Amino acid sequence: MTFMALTDTEQHDLRVIVEAFWGKHETANWEMNEELVAVISKMISEVKSCSQAMDLVPRPGVYLNPKDVQRELRKMARRVKEKGSSYWVCMLMGATNWKTEAARVAQGL
Repeated sequence: MTFMALTDTEQHDLRVIVEAFWGKHETANWEMNEELVAVISKMISEVKSCSQAMDLVPRPGVYLNPKDVQRELRKMARRVKEKGSSYWVCMLMGATNWKTEAARVAQGL
């Protein structure tokens, strides 16, 4: 697969993203390239899937009667409907799972 070179603006934007996930100290020597864009895209897709699934997870609580369960179902439905931002745990999982691959392509390996 042939990739085109990123513009300076695209490289800057990509650097902002990778630094947000792994920190400046980890990514300072990384080359901002199309292969890294592809890895970041896969990672972000995984984070979104995780976050969508987390919307359906009941929150800890005491369920003493059926009304408690109904309230929790209503909250779950609201989270799904609102489609909020990604969950921190999903972002952490994505960053952990994809760091090695991101570093590999950013170093031209």
